[in-house]
This record gives sequence, structure tokens and C-alpha cells, in this order.
Amino acid sequence: MNIEVLEREHGADVVKHLSQALHMPGMSAAEMAAAEAAFDLVPYAEASRRGCVALRGTDGDVFIVLGNPFDLDTQDWLEERLAVPLRYRLALRPDVAGPARHTLARFPPDRTPASSSKPSKTPARRS
Repeated sequence: MNIEVLEREHGADVVKHLSQALHMPGMSAAEMAAAEAAFDLVPYAEASRRGCVALRGTDGDVFIVLGNPFDLDTQDWLEERLAVPLRYRLALRPDVAGPARHTLARFPPDRTPASSSKPSKTPARRS
């Protein structure tokens, strides 16, 4: 399946449709803005390249928000890399880039979050 085609067909409702079809909860831009980007888990460059963002909720839960749920290579990469329990969420592709850019803007140029060392493998929950 092609995310670009689905976005053209369903517009902003693409997240609602895919969330129901894939049993992957959607996440709104407002919910994403309320969370904190977790660059220690998925560095900004990787998040940007892969069209995802790792977020920590106010309760400390880790969410991986995907702009393209059909990119299984990214999901495999995340599951091999991350050593924390996580949950997948789905959002519009432009919204996925928003939290990362917003959080990155809070850091002075010489204090940008660094990438972390490769953690061990832990299974992800696809809820």
C-alpha cells in the first residue's frame, strides 16, 4: 500500500481510516505537542530520515509515532534498536515532523541532543 495515494484519497481522515484498519491508535498534533521528543532513543537525524518520532508522554510512556505505517523497515529498525517498552501511534506525516522540530528549536546550536549508543533489543507492543 502507498501512503501518498491514501493521503490523496482520504485527506486528513487518513489517520482515522488507517488507525481502524491497522489497529494502531492515532495521535493528534495536539497530543504530540504535549509530549516530549525522546532524541536519546531516536536521534533527530534518524527520526527525520525515517519519518517517525519517539515521544515520552507525561507518565513516561514511550510512543513511536509513525507517519507511514507501511514502512516495515523502519519498524524493524526501531524494534532492533530500542531497549524500552514502546507503543506505536499513527499521525499525519507533516505532524510527525512537528514535535521533533519544535523540541530541537529549544536547544542552542551547540547543545543539540546527541545520538545515544545502540541499546539492546526489546520487543515492542503494537497497540
